Amino acid sequence: MNIKDRLYNVQLRLKQNQVNQQRKHAEVKTLCQSYEKQIRHLIYLIYIQSNNIWYHLNNEKLKSLHAGEEPGPEKDAPPEFAIKLSDFFDGLFNFTKSNFTSRPHESLPKDFFIFLLSLFNFCWSKESSDLFCDFIIRIDPIVQPKYAQCLLAHPLIQIYFISALQPVFSQLNKLKQNHVNREANSRNDENEEQESINNTENPEGVNELNENYELRDLCLKCLSEYSMLIPKFLKKVISKNSRKNFLFHDVFLKTFLQNFDTFGISKPEVNIYHQNEIKILIKQLDDYFASDESIKFVDSLLSNQSVCISPTEEKLISFSKHYKPSTLIDKNSLKLVKIESPFNNLASNNNQYNHPNNCTSGNNVHNKNIDIAINDPIHNNTTNNIVNNDFNALNNNLDNSLNDDSNNDANKVDDGIFFTPHSSIPNLPTTVLNKFSTDSIVSISSRILINTDLIHVEKPVKNAYEYLETLADLTFLNENPIIEGDLDKLFNLFSQSPMTIEQFCEMIENEIKYENNNFDVDPLQNIAGYSAQFAQINKISEIVDEQINSAYCTSNYFIILEFLEKYILENPPPEDISESSIYVQYYDKAFAAMLNENYNQQNQIHQKQLNQQEQSGQAILKSVDQLEKLGQLNEINLLNQNVQIIKPDFVTHRNFLSILVAKLDLMNKIKSDENVINKNNSSYEFMTKYKKELIDYNPHEFLTIYKKEPERLNCFLEEFKLAFSTEIPFIMIDHIHNAYNTLVGLLQMQGMDEIGADQIVPFAMLGTAYANPDNLAIAAEFFSRFVEPLVTQYQIFDHAKEYSMIQFLSTFQFLQKKMEDVINGKAIQSNDPL
Repeated sequence: MNIKDRLYNVQLRLKQNQVNQQRKHAEVKTLCQSYEKQIRHLIYLIYIQSNNIWYHLNNEKLKSLHAGEEPGPEKDAPPEFAIKLSDFFDGLFNFTKSNFTSRPHESLPKDFFIFLLSLFNFCWSKESSDLFCDFIIRIDPIVQPKYAQCLLAHPLIQIYFISALQPVFSQLNKLKQNHVNREANSRNDENEEQESINNTENPEGVNELNENYELRDLCLKCLSEYSMLIPKFLKKVISKNSRKNFLFHDVFLKTFLQNFDTFGISKPEVNIYHQNEIKILIKQLDDYFASDESIKFVDSLLSNQSVCISPTEEKLISFSKHYKPSTLIDKNSLKLVKIESPFNNLASNNNQYNHPNNCTSGNNVHNKNIDIAINDPIHNNTTNNIVNNDFNALNNNLDNSLNDDSNNDANKVDDGIFFTPHSSIPNLPTTVLNKFSTDSIVSISSRILINTDLIHVEKPVKNAYEYLETLADLTFLNENPIIEGDLDKLFNLFSQSPMTIEQFCEMIENEIKYENNNFDVDPLQNIAGYSAQFAQINKISEIVDEQINSAYCTSNYFIILEFLEKYILENPPPEDISESSIYVQYYDKAFAAMLNENYNQQNQIHQKQLNQQEQSGQAILKSVDQLEKLGQLNEINLLNQNVQIIKPDFVTHRNFLSILVAKLDLMNKIKSDENVINKNNSSYEFMTKYKKELIDYNPHEFLTIYKKEPERLNCFLEEFKLAFSTEIPFIMIDHIHNAYNTLVGLLQMQGMDEIGADQIVPFAMLGTAYANPDNLAIAAEFFSRFVEPLVTQYQIFDHAKEYSMIQFLSTFQFLQKKMEDVINGKAIQSNDPL
């Protein structure tokens, strides 16, 4: 093949490759966009949860409510500071040394806490997690725990500690209630209770001590059993620290124990019923991890093989050639940045921000251009719908900005931004995209060959530059400024590195061969290989979403707790509060008073903001009503001022009802009622005596298999056992709901399409006969008096849980009917109608 044919063939193959790449990219473009959106959604959720975690860990008022103590004095505001990012890692190291080494026991300021996570892409991927942990290891060991606290927001670390601690709290919920009503019990015995907490040699009696030592041992056992879930990057951080036992316990284990409700390990009402036991457990673990024995224990945790798999950014890049790594950063975080090259114009005076043109990283980070996408990430996290709506608006703006150069206008900067930082993957292999966007001989020549017409040049040419110049002249009647610019660059490059036409052809052919090796695989096959990670990220997002809801529920709970303690003190309940109608009236008045007080607090905050804006000449905000209606009231700013929007949803009602029945000691009032005691005893005796007859009762054929194989009901029996082993009413409801859900699932497995009370009640009666709980009548009486009357007026539960509670009461009524039949001399017949 002569040289002209060879050059023609090279150009033809380049154009064919371009068409093939465009076709393959079009085939997977929608899927790639959905995968990138999924990652941005995960980052957005972690961002919201990071704000929640910092707030719950550092708000003095909330910490005092967790501990059941008087609020401590507010800490002084941290000094103002700015971080120089002219060199990424050196800037962070210098910042750490100058700002935090002298104050190792203070928490990171919130803005820097969030900003640090932003710099490392919120550690959503293995690459960014490893990079952040390498950074932690390199800083002063004294302040490593301070920075390691950022990892509390990592979903995979949360999965480990939640999994390990849930069995502990499940066992804790089985303990007999320690104290319920501070007004009734604790206020008169405050000194004795404090003494018992401080003196762990015999707190609250020997039996309680034994129970809590069992809890401590159970906690250590579960931490060991679930250690395979510890991510490798966390193991690396802990193992490299000279005080690994303190780092593991003080930063992670103790934080999850103290904030169990924030992380969704258990319900917040456990604070009322078992606060003392939790304190004792924490104290015993403090003592254990202060001993040398704990070092061996932590070593054993770290030595176990990890099965935890982190999502990887490289896997997405492998098939999405146009993927742009992005993270979320807000305006408050940008205030930390001190402007130095190459971060020119990242921020300026008066909180006006311009966009960086590029970001030069340290040796361990691949250089990347920064693309800015402007939007306002709204921090209201009261419901899933609001969070998802906020993200959709933010994501749409990001997608537009990535394809719109007009977003480089600094005037468009708002309260929060998405931006693309350096990639978290060191030394990324060069892709075709950036080959074509860089100024090398191969990239410029390839661009010219692709953008000119396919022509077999017959004119003699001396070198490659002359050949390309001839192609351009034959293609364009007038000068093309882009092609002319590339030719000028190429002329200079050829002057520095002369090559023959044969060498030029060989270089382009090698480039084509490289591209073919990278793009021969059908992208749909790559996507099939990505499906497992897609499912994993979906699951992680669900877990983070649950943490957001738990954090909201917890802050909501403690705000209600504080209100009700004050309200009950100022409005003592009547003596006949255990009467259902009196209780409902008291509930109505208290709930209305709480909503009114919360609304007034919101207006005060809003008026304060208006005054500040008028003084500063800023635009006036919308009214509270308008902001709330649009879902744009800044929840996090309100939380920082100990104010949260209280809405009459089922989360608020559940928390309100749970706290009120505990503060009024209504469960104990039920248990001390002679009529209820007699009813409960007679029910238990009846079920014990007539257990066989109740099991043989068979109005439906589908029950036969469960009489022959009762082990099929093991899940129902286990949930029932958990329900009646706790004294916390709403945890009891949760387990009853789970039990009844298993019955529905079993019926669906039998192929039933329509499942109603006619099927559920006799099925539940069979399961209840097998379980025979000893407090069945007490639970039914409690729900009938204090829960069911409110269900008709308020949204106490979601529909499924409300349905389960009603079916439970119907099952008990059916049992009572059978008791009356026996008392009246009528035997239980297997063919009795329901």
